[in-house]
Amino acid sequence: ASRGRNEVLYQPSLECVNRLDQFTVSEEKGNGALTYPVALLTGDELTLAGHGWSGYSSSSYLYTNKYWWALSPSNFGSYGTYGLYVNSSGNLYYNVVSSSYGVRPAVSLAPGTIVGGGDGSANDPFTVDLDPSI
Repeated sequence: ASRGRNEVLYQPSLECVNRLDQFTVSEEKGNGALTYPVALLTGDELTLAGHGWSGYSSSSYLYTNKYWWALSPSNFGSYGTYGLYVNSSGNLYYNVVSSSYGVRPAVSLAPGTIVGGGDGSANDPFTVDLDPSI
């Protein structure tokens, strides 16, 4: 459904109607199937961040000039299962999942937390702090 919402209709959505697909650490807000709140971004999240199908995607704040996978599946075809990915132009597209692309994990911060420092590199990782204004 993600490919159709983002490529055909251009109506990305952050709503997940199937509770079994709501991967969370706690059962309070989802299925409780995660140990750590880390995942790949979905096709819908990437579209909302500025990645899309129309060639303007190098302006997204996530743009890297690299190929990397999204979490969302695309379709089943004659060569196997296809998933969504971001290409070197920053466009969202799909390919067979046996393709060798990178991954960019994402972490959801709880309300009241902020990125306190770091640039996200191996030598200077992000730090997470409590928001002092709350």
